[in-house]
Amino acid sequence: MRQAECQRPAAEFAVLIVDDSILEKTHTDLSALICTHWDHRMGRFVKGLNFVSLRYQAGELSLPIAVELIEKTEAVVDPKTQKTSAKSKFTKNEYLRAMLRVAQQQVRYRYLLADSWYASAENLNTVLELGHDFVLALASSRAVALRDKGRKNGQFQALDTLLFPDEQPLRVWLRSVQPAVLVARQVFLNKDGSQGVL
Repeated sequence: MRQAECQRPAAEFAVLIVDDSILEKTHTDLSALICTHWDHRMGRFVKGLNFVSLRYQAGELSLPIAVELIEKTEAVVDPKTQKTSAKSKFTKNEYLRAMLRVAQQQVRYRYLLADSWYASAENLNTVLELGHDFVLALASSRAVALRDKGRKNGQFQALDTLLFPDEQPLRVWLRSVQPAVLVARQVFLNKDGSQGVL
């Protein structure tokens, strides 16, 4: 990989892409690794192996560089139902931050790419502290301030209330993330004909 990095043109840059996936295992016995996980794509719990992966992408070169299996070993009792369930000792976001710290010593990259699940202030601050930038989806309800002074005074509003002039990005301030960030809005047509906004 180091050899491939050295051969890249100076203008070309690499990214790290984080994602979590579930490999369904409907006919496998339950264990700490093979258990139920919420699948947001399907809108229900599925039985399988859940993992967080980090992929290095530079031009046509694409390599997985880290993977963490989600192992649910901690017993949790729901106070309302008194039912016991299992959870992982670490969150997916904690796994991401650990993988980023290791990747920092292994590869050079410019951006972290991720979906809104990984857009917490703690993750964004970690990326910035490591000297990189990020391109992430944000939830439409994410609170932002239009000015740094507004952030300091607690003047926040939801992203979906902002007007984006001529589809240009807006410079906004997130709660607990020091520098301003650029937010762009993309409107697209879903397969079912409905309109989506990212």
